[in-house]
Amino acid sequence: MNGNDTMESKEQSGYFRFADDAKAFVKKIKSASTSSGAFDTQFSFYTLCCLLGLAAAKKDPSLPEAPSSGTEMTSDWQGPSRHHQVLIRSLLMQRYLESMGYPIGELAEEDAGTIETAMDTFLQSTGSRLTNKGMKKMDAYAQKGWDLIKEHDFHEITDLALFLTYYVELLQEYSNG
Repeated sequence: MNGNDTMESKEQSGYFRFADDAKAFVKKIKSASTSSGAFDTQFSFYTLCCLLGLAAAKKDPSLPEAPSSGTEMTSDWQGPSRHHQVLIRSLLMQRYLESMGYPIGELAEEDAGTIETAMDTFLQSTGSRLTNKGMKKMDAYAQKGWDLIKEHDFHEITDLALFLTYYVELLQEYSNG
């Protein structure tokens, strides 16, 4: 067996998971949509929730449990998120390394082996480019973002333009912290 065979055997296939009430919110926005539009896919909203969760982790690194089995959406990136997946995965990896005690601005050469091992357990070269561990971590950040949306009662909004206005304000609040 050569090195490529070994790497291939470690590749994993999993699914992005999203809370059922978050999926219901996307459907509610779609059904109420008028000229203000709607989310093109549930995965687009999942990505927005994930980005909010990643931003909020700067202030509070705690994460909720990722959604359980039965809440699967897709095994790969969908919609516009597909074009931005490298940036999203990079931010996800940054938060993962920070949670392990490796802030990006303070990395030392002697940490390279540990960081490379961490990356190997989190990223892969096929499919979504995330291992199951990476997908579950992304799911947890998406759940954190969804929890914040509910905490601020934004899940009661049915107009996409209004929701996005409040979402951006919340994202800025956590990004500037």
